[in-house]
Amino acid sequence: MITVIPKMLGWAAPRLRCNLRFHKFFPLPTALSNTVGNVRFEPTYLYDVDPVVGSTALPGFAEYGALYRQYRVNSASIDLRLANNDTQNILVYCCPVNSDPGANYNSAAAQQYLGSRLSKRQILGPLSGQNQGHLSDYQTVAGFGGAANRQIADFYTGLTSGVAPQNNFFWTVGIVCSSTSSTGVTVDMTLDVEVEFFELASPSA
Repeated sequence: MITVIPKMLGWAAPRLRCNLRFHKFFPLPTALSNTVGNVRFEPTYLYDVDPVVGSTALPGFAEYGALYRQYRVNSASIDLRLANNDTQNILVYCCPVNSDPGANYNSAAAQQYLGSRLSKRQILGPLSGQNQGHLSDYQTVAGFGGAANRQIADFYTGLTSGVAPQNNFFWTVGIVCSSTSSTGVTVDMTLDVEVEFFELASPSA
């Protein structure tokens, strides 16, 4: 397939919509002496979608960032392939959140997210059998955030230079155990994001 830019548009499209993907394979244990553990991801901030690591931009983001100054995420999906590494049953959940939940919050916070009607959850059996599972979720900024894309710079717009959008949504991915678990759950995560890049950077003189 060939994409042709009409001459009247200049050297590149003024606005470009594409899909980017982020993958992570990681262990998710409980935190210290707690019976819960969690991580979170920020799909609307593509310069740093994984806040725990820092500066974990999606593949392709830097390349498009060399052409465009701003971006705005329209939607995102998360896919979680799960395997319990412990001898006890473990509850795994995923919930969209409209503010940063942080990492390794307490059990009271975990119960709040589990009580959300938007949360997805699954019990994984022990390591000896039935220990695998799957969770997925899809959210749009228009639906979950209540902010449709009007093709203007709004609070969900970020700069490709690294400046975060003023408003974001997150996914918290967590586990709940009956006792502490240093092995926890192995997570194979794929995060797909539909994003629009705009405001072309001026070519160098």
